[in-house]
Parts: sequence; structure tokens; C-alpha cells
Amino acid sequence: LCGSISHDQTLSPEYASVYILTCSVAIEEGRALTVMPGTIIKAENGAGLLIRGTLEATGTASEPVTFTSWRDDSIGGDTNGDGSASGPVAGDWGGIQASPAGNGNESPTLKLDHVKIDYAGSPLSASQAATSITNSTIEKATGTGIYVNSPVGVPTVKGNTVTKVGQEAIDIYSASLDMGKLDANSGSGNGLNGVQLASDTVTVSSSLPWSGNLVPVLYGGCGALTVPPGVKLTLGAGTIVKGRYNCGDELLVQGTLEA
Repeated sequence: LCGSISHDQTLSPEYASVYILTCSVAIEEGRALTVMPGTIIKAENGAGLLIRGTLEATGTASEPVTFTSWRDDSIGGDTNGDGSASGPVAGDWGGIQASPAGNGNESPTLKLDHVKIDYAGSPLSASQAATSITNSTIEKATGTGIYVNSPVGVPTVKGNTVTKVGQEAIDIYSASLDMGKLDANSGSGNGLNGVQLASDTVTVSSSLPWSGNLVPVLYGGCGALTVPPGVKLTLGAGTIVKGRYNCGDELLVQGTLEA
């Protein structure tokens, strides 16, 4: 696969045992790429997926959708044909990026469930997109595991596992939040083992603690997390909230905080 997808398309293991991104592939605005359970997609050096339209990848616990390096022989065989001469490393391929095309086009949609992403630079990056990332695994990356910036609506990033990424496990920036939709994320060995929150607003009354071991980390000070009028944030027994880079007003309460 290389170039752009200008019509709706489905990838399935019924059609190919392994799909290979030989260069970056763009899903054009108004178009959808649907990836079925058990599909394996490998990418060559620097290649990735750019989402202007819709990417919907829905695997299962036993048959996840896998995105990985073409040097990864652990799944789908020896794709680059060099036996054991080379192996995959973090940053081998670009990752999945969703961002709007602009010029009045609709915002992109990223909907992933039971997806496995290995050896990318920036595995998942979504800007101004409707975003749902659930029950997925991200491993061995050089950048941030899951980055969500100014999403459309309230994002769902729930039930994921992020390990061995160079920067933040999860970073949610400038978003409207329902804390319940950020629950049950776990991980270890990351540059920041937490869910970093910056310039976010709790727009749906909701509560902590989360069940995963990635706790909220307030970043950058000055309104890192705002509870606006009419909204209640409940911090139950055992809740842990951490902060980095003091500026004052990391947690700005205009509505109700009950701890």
C-alpha cells in the first residue's frame, strides 16, 4: 500500500496475510478505511497512516488488528526477507496520525478497539478528531504512546496498555473530559507512566480513581485541569493525582470538587 485511499476500503486477513505500507498512506476526507479482526499491517522505514477521513480498526482479544515494523518477524513471518539479519526497533515506522484536511471538510474519525501497535515513532496521534481508543496495546515507541489534542467531542481512551515508549504513555491536551472515559489504562517503562492532562476541562460530572495504574498527571500549571460551573469532580478514597511544572492553578475549581 502506498499513496492515498480515495474510496471506502476494507482490509481483512481473508484478502492478504500481511499488508505492507511501502510509503505513507493517506485516507482522504470523506473516505473510510475499515480493518477487520486478525489483520496484520506492517510498515517500511518512516511509513505510516495519515487519517483525514475515517479509520475504524476493530479487533478482538484473540484476533487483534496489528500494526508493526516490516522487520518484525514475530508475526506474519519474515516480511523483509533477511532471515534473522535484522530485527525491529522503536521508531522503525511513523505511526497513525489523524488530523483535519481543513477547507471546510469534516473532522476525521479514529475508532480503534483491540489494536496492537509496535515499534512506531508516534504510535497514535489524533488532533481535532473524534477519538475512541479502547482495549489496545502500544509498545516500544520513541514518542508519546497515545496523544489526543483538541478532540471533537469527549474522547474515549480506555482499557489500554502502554509500555516502553520514550515519552508520555498517554497525553490528553485541550480536551473536554468525562473522567470515566479515561479509565483502566495501565503501563510501565515509559518516559512518563501516567495520563498527562494539560489545558483540559471536565465537562461531564465524573469521578476518580481509575482502575488502571496510569494515574492523572497535571502538566504545565495554569489551568491544567478545570472544573467549570455546574460540573462536579469527585475524588474517592485512594485517588492519586500528580503534577509537574508548577505555575499555580493546576486544578482550577469553578464548580464542585468533592474529595
